[in-house]
Amino acid sequence: MCGPRARSSGQEGARSGARDTVDIHKCIVKPYHSENVRLMTNSSGESTSVHPQARFRGDLASIIESHSVLHRSPADTWQDGLYLGNGDIAATVHGGPERTRVLLNKGDIWDERAQWKDEMYDPADFDWQRTKAVLTRAIETADWSEFKNLPRPPAKVPEGAVSNYSGIQPAGYLDILGDLPDGSGDFQQKLSFYRALVDCSFSSGGKSFTYTAYTHANHNLLAIDISSGNPGAWPLSLQLHRDLVPFRPTFRPDPYLADPEFGHDHSTLWMTMVLPDGFAFAVVAQAPGVALDFEAVKDRVTAHLASPSSRQLRLQLTIVTGQDTAPDALVRQGKEDLLNYARDEQPLASHLRWWADFWRKGWISLPEKLIENLWYAEIYKIASCSRKGGQAPGQLAYWSGFPDPPWRGDYHTNINIQEVYWPIYTANRPELGWPFYDLYLNMLDYIVEDTERYTGMPGARFVRGHGKSGRPHGRGAEWELWPGAGAWLCAHFWWHFQFTRDETFLRASYRMMRACLDYFVAYVGAPDENGRYHIIPSVCHEQSQDPPVAGAGSDWGKNSPYDLGIFRDHLMHTIRASEILDVDESERRQWTQLLQGLAPFPVSPDGWLEEWEGVSLWKSHRHLSTLYPIFPGEQIHQDSDAETVRTGRQSVLRFLARGSDGYSGFSFGWMAACAARMGMAEEALSCIRSHIRAFVNVNGYSLFGPSRFPGLAPYPGERRGPEWKTKLPNCESGGSFCGGINELLLRSPSDRVDGSPLIRVFPAIIEAWRDARISRLRAQGAFLVTAERRDGRTAYVLIESEVGVDCRLANPWPGEAVVVVENGESVPHVAAAEVISFATQPGKSYSVCPDGTQLDDLAMVALDGSEDEGCRLGIGGPFEAMPWRDHDPAL
Repeated sequence: MCGPRARSSGQEGARSGARDTVDIHKCIVKPYHSENVRLMTNSSGESTSVHPQARFRGDLASIIESHSVLHRSPADTWQDGLYLGNGDIAATVHGGPERTRVLLNKGDIWDERAQWKDEMYDPADFDWQRTKAVLTRAIETADWSEFKNLPRPPAKVPEGAVSNYSGIQPAGYLDILGDLPDGSGDFQQKLSFYRALVDCSFSSGGKSFTYTAYTHANHNLLAIDISSGNPGAWPLSLQLHRDLVPFRPTFRPDPYLADPEFGHDHSTLWMTMVLPDGFAFAVVAQAPGVALDFEAVKDRVTAHLASPSSRQLRLQLTIVTGQDTAPDALVRQGKEDLLNYARDEQPLASHLRWWADFWRKGWISLPEKLIENLWYAEIYKIASCSRKGGQAPGQLAYWSGFPDPPWRGDYHTNINIQEVYWPIYTANRPELGWPFYDLYLNMLDYIVEDTERYTGMPGARFVRGHGKSGRPHGRGAEWELWPGAGAWLCAHFWWHFQFTRDETFLRASYRMMRACLDYFVAYVGAPDENGRYHIIPSVCHEQSQDPPVAGAGSDWGKNSPYDLGIFRDHLMHTIRASEILDVDESERRQWTQLLQGLAPFPVSPDGWLEEWEGVSLWKSHRHLSTLYPIFPGEQIHQDSDAETVRTGRQSVLRFLARGSDGYSGFSFGWMAACAARMGMAEEALSCIRSHIRAFVNVNGYSLFGPSRFPGLAPYPGERRGPEWKTKLPNCESGGSFCGGINELLLRSPSDRVDGSPLIRVFPAIIEAWRDARISRLRAQGAFLVTAERRDGRTAYVLIESEVGVDCRLANPWPGEAVVVVENGESVPHVAAAEVISFATQPGKSYSVCPDGTQLDDLAMVALDGSEDEGCRLGIGGPFEAMPWRDHDPAL
């Protein structure tokens, strides 16, 4: 059994006591070990979801529990609250003992109004071929007068409708009102990522009180278990209402949105609401076994606990939805569901089992505990809002209390919905992508029909902003013409296949891949006289050339790396998919010819990617469109040819030089991923740290804005309207951030038509990170990768092959010979150009390490949770108290 010999012995890390404040330089800038790390004998320690040959073991419950969010005083707003979810319903717990508030959401509650959108425009008012031709002439001549004078198709909106009418909607609130005449103290409220629970404790009048809240992992159920030290010591009232605070100061109610209605019977209280398109929901709540006195008024229903004689009380709540379903039918269904849940004598046990199994899929251990903490927070978040059978999360995921959410909380296809799902593949949670796949496969027929109706072109054109039915929120050149949205969405379908090698999934996805390629090919059209294919008009989203010049104006130009990268990736993916599925042979030859003749990326005389041919911009902006070929695309990376590597690194340096003034919450993570793809470890980690300083909220949830760090990324909070000073939790901000962390630890891009990936472990780790560990992260090719870094050097790599494809591994020990072993036997391999290649078999595991070393000689390391509270998230804790203003950004 191969493996490097132990390079040192003794304690690998040190414990440190809890502190009330923390020095940012210790917590972020200078890595340290704050988990308990100890050497073990070869036979000691309990294996917790780790490769049996790995020379470390982890107590996952202890490790992840140590990263819980701890509020030492109540959160005043839902934005700072503690968030729960199960991929269907969601709850945000905030407020104090006198009024504990639970914001309620369900993923499919959308004010969609599909019929309105279908009737809003007349396809006869659109001439996209003319629009495309006029826009092309404007780009080529820098004369934009004809384009600006094109008539804008009129929009038909019902009288009085508000402009931001369509989007996600909160269900409302459950408030738990506590009568505490002596006030309360000793408050602590904790969100456990490992157990997906909110635990709260406090005291009043010398008596103790606790509650535990969770959204059940397997049921449409919110449960709150309340306990008091004395029977009847905490007189309670339950209240359902929909008092929502708008995001915009200029908010006005929509006259087409009806008010909720409230009701109760002897044991149950409920709230129902019917949206303008007939979609309805019911919130149904009970306190089983407790007598209730009810009070109903127009805008709420309240239930008083008549005789709380027990020390224990369970509150249970469900949310039921339906299209064109009568509210009373939904209430009946909700009561039946709660009755069924009540028959489960141990609902918490099955909930905890689900989450324990989930965390065993793959995990990490990093020297910077705050970064490790936030990785777990983001994996928890996406598992809480994206499960098979549920609605895909929009920009605000499932946790939003706004009746007027920014961007309607919708699906934006020019970065936002994609960023949500960036972390799941490498983190070995590809199954969390199912709501995304179902969303777009289910709307494909509508999109194909809409594409033909409005553009006259074949295939599928997905618009930039849409609701859950696929209907666009508006129609204009910037929405309708862009061919890249569908192709970019398809990249996620391809990645799911690449990371799992599930051919059944690929076959089900191929129709969408083909439809999106048909539209893109028709959009590009014929080659020029030299046989070269160009993309014009070409978007570089939100990168505006103003005033226009020859080659670009507004968001449009010729041959942006953004569009070229998306198209090049999509061509390769679809060509390879057609080969695997043995379909479309004649079309495949045409696609291959187009791929070979596609225009190269525009590169400036100084060696960086330009926004368009001949046009480089310098104004800072949150959207890093130009860098798409580096990440999330797979065309430019650390292992490309030398000239391409120079281009990639120069491009990253140029964007860093442009500064972060225009950044928002999703920018630093994207920038970190790009730097890591190029092997620029210091730059990548700096961006990760900047995201934490600017956009990680006190509860661990990433924000779109405003920035918490004065002068760092001021755009969201200081350069928009007053409403943008409001904290805006944002799903894709955390997704891009977590994706950036993944890129530090493991990457496996495939820039070849044959789909063969190149795996590289610890590709962008700074020298100061002497020790790091990954357990069963996932690489393209359906490989699970376990690796350990000790004393600044990769100790070994363990690769589990799920389907038996050939493995290509970038040599972690450049210039050294390696051995590959399976079940104690040497495996033939080829080592060329610092790439180790070997054949694998399904279900087999392979160890790779320097020649002449033995894994068994490497001391076993046991990992458990941190005893250092130095970076603890939560109100009143060290993270909130960090001296951000004292930080030197140059470090």
